[in-house]
Amino acid sequence: MSQHFADPTYLERCQVVADAIKDSVDMSTVKAIVDLGCGMGGVGQHFEAGAQVLYIDGRLENIERLWDLGKRAMLLDVERQRVPLPTADLVLCLGLLYHSLKPMEILENCSRIAPRIAVESLCADFIKPVMLPVEEDIIREDQSLHGWGCALTASWIETALRHRGYDNIQDISYKVPDVQRSDLHLGFTYNWQSLNDGERYRNGYGLRKLWIATKTKN
Repeated sequence: MSQHFADPTYLERCQVVADAIKDSVDMSTVKAIVDLGCGMGGVGQHFEAGAQVLYIDGRLENIERLWDLGKRAMLLDVERQRVPLPTADLVLCLGLLYHSLKPMEILENCSRIAPRIAVESLCADFIKPVMLPVEEDIIREDQSLHGWGCALTASWIETALRHRGYDNIQDISYKVPDVQRSDLHLGFTYNWQSLNDGERYRNGYGLRKLWIATKTKN
């Protein structure tokens, strides 16, 4: 397994995010899940006891490992490929949007998959809706496929979710405890106060948010 995906800080982040989602969703209504941009399945695996999980990622090495483990997995670059996607009760879009220059297109795909979505993202601390391009390292297996990502604000993500038909949006960041940093990852913090300074990292932590959004209208 990749050292970044096997790092204890990353694995703890996967656990606390999964716990917050389970605490916010009636999991008895969730039998099928699509984990979009799954990496090596760090979050999706926490849902396998109660639901069938389909893992989708754009990196072959990630999908091959999941195949080796006997998981249902699909190789797909959601930025550039348009193929029919299976429907589900819940789509996980966790740590994905900011690794793309096309986050709106990714959310459009999510909207086709499921009426309920869990979104987690690193956020730029601006109050207004903002999306700015950011160059990324394509060598690291947990970064962008194509060398570009974006800095997104929380208000941009919430606005984009509404445009994609998710009219009930709950910010559940307060349910996610901080995760301390390691040699490979900065810490993760979710319940942070805005300073409107545009920063994405503060005091050794990445500024993140977690939402559950649902379509309640036809």
